[in-house]
Amino acid sequence: MSIGERLLEARRAHELTHERLAETSGVSSPYLSKIERDRALPSRTALEAIVQHFPDDERKGLLAERDKADLERQGFEPEIVELVYAVQQLDPEDRRAVVARVLEHLAA
Repeated sequence: MSIGERLLEARRAHELTHERLAETSGVSSPYLSKIERDRALPSRTALEAIVQHFPDDERKGLLAERDKADLERQGFEPEIVELVYAVQQLDPEDRRAVVARVLEHLAA
């Protein structure tokens, strides 16, 4: 599911109108419409503003999906994108442990 589809689904699940979400997030209604229709990839800052009042799991999921889309647009191999995405889903302590282990392995 794309960022736009996930955002639209979350907005509807929280019974927010398009106009209300645009107003509370500080983005224009046309820009929000483009995001929901996958015609624009929002900046991380814009997406953070849009999802600021969503529950933590939805907010984190949408931000991680945005970061994943950004890596794909930059041309990273799918395996690298999936690895980064998976690591982002970890809590900070586990994330540090995984990164330390990978770096240790690469140094060996």
